[in-house]
Amino acid sequence: VKEFVMGMAHRGRLSTLTNIFGKSAKDIFSEFDGKDYEEEVFDGDVKYHLGWTSDRLTDNGNRINLSIAPNPSHLETVGAVVQGITRAKQDQYYSDDFSKVLPIVVHGDGQSIWTLTHAADFARAFCCLFLNSKALGSAFHITDDQAYTWDKLMLSSAKALGLAAELVHVSSERLVYHQPMWQGPLLGDKSNSMMFDNRRLKQVIGDWQCEVGLESGLQQAGQVVLDHLAKGYEPDKKLDELIDRIVEENRF
Repeated sequence: VKEFVMGMAHRGRLSTLTNIFGKSAKDIFSEFDGKDYEEEVFDGDVKYHLGWTSDRLTDNGNRINLSIAPNPSHLETVGAVVQGITRAKQDQYYSDDFSKVLPIVVHGDGQSIWTLTHAADFARAFCCLFLNSKALGSAFHITDDQAYTWDKLMLSSAKALGLAAELVHVSSERLVYHQPMWQGPLLGDKSNSMMFDNRRLKQVIGDWQCEVGLESGLQQAGQVVLDHLAKGYEPDKKLDELIDRIVEENRF
């Protein structure tokens, strides 16, 4: 890889510019003061929107080019901006090897993605693999092709319980600080955005896809919870108190 093209949200952007891209704190503060522009009526774009490019040396002495894309006013479109910059660099400078330019999109709070698969859909695929000679010697992913952000998952879960969620974003590391037992789930596979490749599964059992959608599956799960509560089930009070305390400490 010769060049990296990055897009990211506002939070952490100034730290990334300083510590990863090598932009000096002096330059950043000068931009906030509007000192980089001769015309007094113009003091530049929103500082969190500004892009930057720098050359950095790796530990083994290789020189790489780093670019962080300017943020569009509608931040959710930064992915397309990164794609466009990356493709232009590939076409212009590395047409023989596109892998020389690596795009990286750092998601914002609650925007990492995860896949949920209903047990009924998993069972259908698993039963088709069972005793299937074409499946011998292979490993398979059985997951929904559709991925959702954690914000979407939490909002939909609340809706399934008849509630309106007020989202408070807390880092995984902060949650583990409060409850070390959460380290495995939160700092393990769920610490990364995940989408799985089901092509091998479909090659063996045909054009399989999930039939139980997110809203329908959560509605079923929510009804189970509501039925348990109606029968007298009481949630863990200590856990509720811990979560309430975490929320209050991280509410901005």
